[in-house]
Amino acid sequence: MNHFFKLGTMLTIVAGAAMTISSCSSNEIEPMSASDLALAKYEKAFIARFGQPAKDQTWGFGTVTKALTRSANTNNNQWYDPNYFNYEEPAAITEAEKEIVMDWFATHSKEYGTTFDFKNYFIQQVGYSDNQYPVTKPDGAQVTISSLGHMDKIFANMNAEGTASDDVNNFNTGSGSIMLMENSETQYGFGYEESYGTEDKHVTNNYLMAEIEVPGVGKGYYVGLNYQAKKNGEGINLEPDGKYDDRVLKIVPAKKKPLKGDQRVIAEDLTVGEKNNDFDFNDVVFDIKFGYPEWNKTTIILQAAGGTLPLEVGGVEVHEKFGVPVTTMVNTGGVTKDPVTFELNGTFDYQADKIQVRVQKDGNWIELEARKGKVASKICVAVDYDWCSERQDIETKYPSFSRYVSNPYIGDWWK
Repeated sequence: MNHFFKLGTMLTIVAGAAMTISSCSSNEIEPMSASDLALAKYEKAFIARFGQPAKDQTWGFGTVTKALTRSANTNNNQWYDPNYFNYEEPAAITEAEKEIVMDWFATHSKEYGTTFDFKNYFIQQVGYSDNQYPVTKPDGAQVTISSLGHMDKIFANMNAEGTASDDVNNFNTGSGSIMLMENSETQYGFGYEESYGTEDKHVTNNYLMAEIEVPGVGKGYYVGLNYQAKKNGEGINLEPDGKYDDRVLKIVPAKKKPLKGDQRVIAEDLTVGEKNNDFDFNDVVFDIKFGYPEWNKTTIILQAAGGTLPLEVGGVEVHEKFGVPVTTMVNTGGVTKDPVTFELNGTFDYQADKIQVRVQKDGNWIELEARKGKVASKICVAVDYDWCSERQDIETKYPSFSRYVSNPYIGDWWK
């Protein structure tokens, strides 16, 4: 039976000819494939330069990075989590801002309002007036209704008629100061559930939207709500008084920020030992964000492509993603491009080494690997790793790399 020897079984390369090896069970010889020949040449050059890797060397891939995930929410709103959501976090409401805005809504009516149209936005609590509304019942009895305790369950109107709404979950009195709304609406205004009465509890049209310039803060978008209550069984019918300071909210458009990955992968395209002896590990550099933008997705943030061979990450050719020919190097000293993101299906068990990286050489696709204790053509590092420029050797830039090859426990060798 013939067995085909893979990388690591033999390092002797016959110069200028395809290598042949003996079968373990017969005298028959089998030519070594072009792919395995390329891998063997690379391994030989690596060991000659850095020595034999430690048996327990995992090349940074030994740690499983578990992404933060969120449960499904049909209302598309969540507590803001800076470790998950890729938005700029709004500044907190200042006391001066609160005072100016609350006073504005107490002294302005509908004719001073405007509309604004955002689909992804933050909603922040500005304040309550705690207005006390005296009401006389038909029997002459007096009651006082506080707006503070009875304006619950804020929602965004999803159409002009107010017949559809998007609840702002977990935003009742005292229970939260900021929420993120995605795929929602602002242009149709906001409403609340009135908890004191028994009729007209779903209040959809007692709002005033306004753009207000606040010194030291700038222009902001705000919503004021006017309280009303109706309790037919007791003859109570508190009409809105036209003052929109009973509860005031701030609407902040959600602005994307540059996505930061969980891990960075750097790789060599196996040309070392053929054209040059510089190991720069910049033929592709990409970051990984597991469980993003959905729990069952992985986002790749392509940082650099220093190689000039076709190269794929998760089946996606990296030069094509950068919009350049295969022979063009990107972000390593040649063309400069912004990082490019793309999504892969699945989370690969939150293990970076399970994301396939392949290079095409002589018409053959070869997977770049990082097997434990073997020579690696890809390495996992932290996202603060500054990759090498073209023809800059990794050991020149990071003298601790050679020690890392034989000792995986020296820590962040690039620091």
